[in-house]
Amino acid sequence: MTGLEEYLEPYAMAKEQLPSAYSHLKNQFKSDQLPAGFTWNELDGLVEHRFEISQRMVEKRLELGAGVFQEVALFNEGRKTMDKIRGKFSQLDLFQDSRINNLNDSVHKLRTQAETFSWIAAGITALMVGLALFLLVHERKARTKLEWELLESNQRLEVKVSERTKDLSEAKARISEFALVQENAIEEERRRLAREVHDQIGQIFTAIKLIIGSVQENALPEGQYKVLQSALESGISSTRKITAELRPPLLDDLGLEAALDSYIGQFASSAGYQYEVEIKDVDKLTETQALTIFRITQEAISNIIKYARAANVVINGLAVDGFYEFKISDDGDGFEFDSRRPGALGLIAMQERANLLNGDCKIESRLTQGTTVTIHLPLATDV
Repeated sequence: MTGLEEYLEPYAMAKEQLPSAYSHLKNQFKSDQLPAGFTWNELDGLVEHRFEISQRMVEKRLELGAGVFQEVALFNEGRKTMDKIRGKFSQLDLFQDSRINNLNDSVHKLRTQAETFSWIAAGITALMVGLALFLLVHERKARTKLEWELLESNQRLEVKVSERTKDLSEAKARISEFALVQENAIEEERRRLAREVHDQIGQIFTAIKLIIGSVQENALPEGQYKVLQSALESGISSTRKITAELRPPLLDDLGLEAALDSYIGQFASSAGYQYEVEIKDVDKLTETQALTIFRITQEAISNIIKYARAANVVINGLAVDGFYEFKISDDGDGFEFDSRRPGALGLIAMQERANLLNGDCKIESRLTQGTTVTIHLPLATDV
């Protein structure tokens, strides 16, 4: 209005910057983001027309000076154009406000839905947790019940096993007692038979020998006298052998060591082995224990003669820590115990004899390394 150039700088700056700012504004709006009936072409025309009016007013001011204020029509046209431009921007503002409100409503709905879903999810989670806790408690109760039932079953089973074990132990004890009674009866019968053989048959052979001895040798056909003498000696020897097998007299008369020495010695020459017998503390053995040791030794010597081909046999016995330890060792062929011949009843019988007296019989053997039979019998036990 003053006509001074420095006051036209805002106009010049606006003229320079407005196109780019206006273009940037247009780029912020997509075609589907404009209000109904609004077109950029119309607004472009109004903006361009307003620039033309401003340019004409500047030119008129330079041309007419203060007389430019008489150009009322130009001012009115500029004002109307600017009102139209403002109207268009107001339309844009209202449309944008409406879109913003719609977006706010959508956001609010989404937020409400999210909160609803959150509460639903929380409720479902709480329900699942509750259900899980219920199932856990139920499972724990069921497991506890099963554990108690299993414990009771185990206790009942233990009682039954204990009862069955007791019954088996009692049955085993009765069988052992019966076997021991039978063994004693057998030994008593052997003693009686040995006495009968010795007293009857032995005396008969002795009497015949005396009768033959009283007969002149030339009273019989040539050679018959010597045949009769040999037959009588053989009969007497067989009688003594049978008596010793049934019940060695030395066992009753002189004790275990003498009986063992005599029994083993009678086979040493024919079997081809050297032997040694050294036993101590025999007085601590009962008669039954001494007889059991003798019978086991008989079986062991029989096996040595039949299978071992031993050169040396050693027998030791002594009391150790409340037990009597008796060993029969040889340096024969030996055998693998797990691969022993079928029907080796002698080895089993040796162990059973020791078991009847609450003892044990251990047999150790290796191929080419001989065999050792070790017997342990409890002392101070009247079996």
